[in-house]
Amino acid sequence: MRSNPLYVTTKVGLHAEPAMFFLKIANEFESEIWIEKNEHKVNVKSLLGILSLNIQNKDHIIVVAEGSDEGHAVEAISELLQTGFDDCEEYYRKWKPFFSTKS
Repeated sequence: MRSNPLYVTTKVGLHAEPAMFFLKIANEFESEIWIEKNEHKVNVKSLLGILSLNIQNKDHIIVVAEGSDEGHAVEAISELLQTGFDDCEEYYRKWKPFFSTKS
């Protein structure tokens, strides 16, 4: 199991549109992935779970993953929450080699 505590530094937080991209990235990994905020833990492969946390800029969260690609999953999700959603296509290309090959 890997985890990474961090402060969210995206200006937009995780409202519906960025949450959809966030969900797309999370589902590319085999590992189970969660985010914890204020002792509330949700599966990041659930749009309603992500939105229920109401993640905003400067929030303190913990990204947790467990599974075969947990290291890459934690790193990718953490980076997305800290660098923002300005260039989603470039971000996707960067992490694509680490995505699972599941159909």
